[in-house]
Amino acid sequence: FRNTVFAAVYGFVFTFSFYLIQLVIRRPWPARVVLFMIEFVVLLGLGGNAVMAAILAAIFVTVLVRLGLLSITTMLFVVMTLVIAPLTLDSSAWYAGRSFAVLGFFALMFIAAFYTSLGGKPLFGKALLED
Repeated sequence: FRNTVFAAVYGFVFTFSFYLIQLVIRRPWPARVVLFMIEFVVLLGLGGNAVMAAILAAIFVTVLVRLGLLSITTMLFVVMTLVIAPLTLDSSAWYAGRSFAVLGFFALMFIAAFYTSLGGKPLFGKALLED
């Protein structure tokens, strides 16, 4: 439950921060660069290396700018959950049940999102309906 709340709050904070940066700078590309640099510094402060921090900051800014608030909130929720969840594919491990539950949850979330994105259209279009 905590991850859901934190993801929503951080999503709103980062979206509003980007809006304020863009309001002050008044140009989209420099605002994106400033947001990238802020996220890069934050990720470096969390103990990551520079290359991984740059990649994650670029993904973060791209998702926020191109896809919006819902996508960045979902991304933050998934990342926060996967960081704290013990994941394994070894079924003999004592925490395998929790691992499979987390992976099953995200698989169901992916399937539901994919089904919703179709908007009532058939899965493979009209090609298979004509056969």
